[in-house]
Amino acid sequence: MLSRTLRHAALPFMQDVNYVVQQTTQLAVLDGADVLIVERLSRRGAVSNPAEVASRMPVHLTSMGHALLAFAAPGQMDRVMSVHGERIRRERPEFLRELGEARSRGHLRLGGLINTDTAGASVPILDARGHAIAALTIVVPLAWDRLPQALMAMQTASRGISRALAAGAVPGASGRPVE
Repeated sequence: MLSRTLRHAALPFMQDVNYVVQQTTQLAVLDGADVLIVERLSRRGAVSNPAEVASRMPVHLTSMGHALLAFAAPGQMDRVMSVHGERIRRERPEFLRELGEARSRGHLRLGGLINTDTAGASVPILDARGHAIAALTIVVPLAWDRLPQALMAMQTASRGISRALAAGAVPGASGRPVE
């Protein structure tokens, strides 16, 4: 039920981000020790992206996984590491450092891991305690130079989604804006 409510609250904001960046925009949640894609918007001319709605991706190879774990509720990181810790340490020895960077910056960009020609950039969508509910992600060309502008749009959208969820509102459903 949370993913349906989340998706409905996020969709108008995702559409705005997708319009600004002109590339794939995704919404993901942490599901066990994996990242689950809840929604995905693409457009003609967007870079190739293997993620599909309802597909799972490795938490340690995606910017969305990093954003989710960097702001995870207590205990979530331990659960992920208990399932995938050995693999994560082997494949991404810089994983914990990158989580620290994501926490301090409020976002993370990872390039060339899933597809060598693309990068993912993600921001967390936070609950009232500052824990990640979801991650908002864009997938862009590896050498894309518009990330600072895109991050402003993504962070604004993330805060809007958080407010809409906290208010129990779905933007546009009542005809009044979410404050």
